[in-house]
Amino acid sequence: MPLKTTVIGSYPKPPYLDVPSWFDVQEPSLLFAKYGQFKAITESTAGLQQLHLRALTDVLKEQADIGIDVVTDGELDRESYVWYLCRHLRGISFDNLEKCSYRNGACVSVLPKVVGPIEAGDDCEVIVKKWIEAQAISSKPVKATIPGPFTIIGTTQNKFYSDEKQLSLDLVTAIQKIMKGLADAGCKHIQLDEPVFMRDVTKCLDYGIEHASKCIDGLGNDVTKTIHLCCGYPQYYEQENYMKAEPEGYFQIADAIDRAGFDEVSIEDAHCRNDLSLLRHFKMSRIILGSVTIASSKVESVDEIRERLKNALQFIPSDRLVVAPDCGLAFLPHDIMRQKLLNMVEAAKSLPMLKDNGHL
Repeated sequence: MPLKTTVIGSYPKPPYLDVPSWFDVQEPSLLFAKYGQFKAITESTAGLQQLHLRALTDVLKEQADIGIDVVTDGELDRESYVWYLCRHLRGISFDNLEKCSYRNGACVSVLPKVVGPIEAGDDCEVIVKKWIEAQAISSKPVKATIPGPFTIIGTTQNKFYSDEKQLSLDLVTAIQKIMKGLADAGCKHIQLDEPVFMRDVTKCLDYGIEHASKCIDGLGNDVTKTIHLCCGYPQYYEQENYMKAEPEGYFQIADAIDRAGFDEVSIEDAHCRNDLSLLRHFKMSRIILGSVTIASSKVESVDEIRERLKNALQFIPSDRLVVAPDCGLAFLPHDIMRQKLLNMVEAAKSLPMLKDNGHL
């Protein structure tokens, strides 16, 4: 068997699908207003709902045709992976936004506010329904992606809780409810996105990893539980020298993450190369290794990807290595994205997954 492949979350939106998106709209207050209007119109217009179904079908089929083993819905109807979930939680407001700096100064934006107790309302059921819709279309298992409490806190303004740990725990409770709904509906691949771990390793080790682990409590052994830990997303396509978290943070949290109960740990390695001896720290978890960049027009060759994977296999058994892009793909022009994935899959399929845990 060859090495397995997956994608992380977002996918380029088809040109016929006009969804207000963080990837396209650089003024967030305008984005929030446009997305609110868009959501209301879409939910009441059968024609637009059919357009979404067409886009979802196209994206799922393309991933399967390319050869991706575990696919996603491409987050096609989301303005961003964090704020989409925030809209489905009680206690978060998108009114009276204030500009602020966040993610260690890497980003400046207006952010939604935490204005009351966090709860998962009935509206959260739509997240499960959308996964059911996607899986009914797809010939491959569809992974559900949910932002984690640490990352939600890092991408909102807290105006209510005096204790950040309590805010995090209430987010855990809400996320647990959504994840249980997904598992009960038959979802076998659930991913918690926690890139902000890399921005604040101290808090991550204090309570972040513990709370991430609580999110997946009770999901059962038949659900593959993944945590995604990238070093940061650019503000725009082809941005150079954007402020990323230091990849050395992976070493600081690796042992704790490996013990946290996740089946898979997703890390980036294409944009910022790691010291691959890092992989020795993962004794129980599989590693999803970021193997193509997600905001650069440079298309990594099959040979380049294969050689990096061979290097990784000096430090981790082949049955615990999965191949993926660094992060979501929505910034990439479609033709470039497609070629990156085709090369990635070809490289992965050229390397066998050894049943005896041997190394290449």
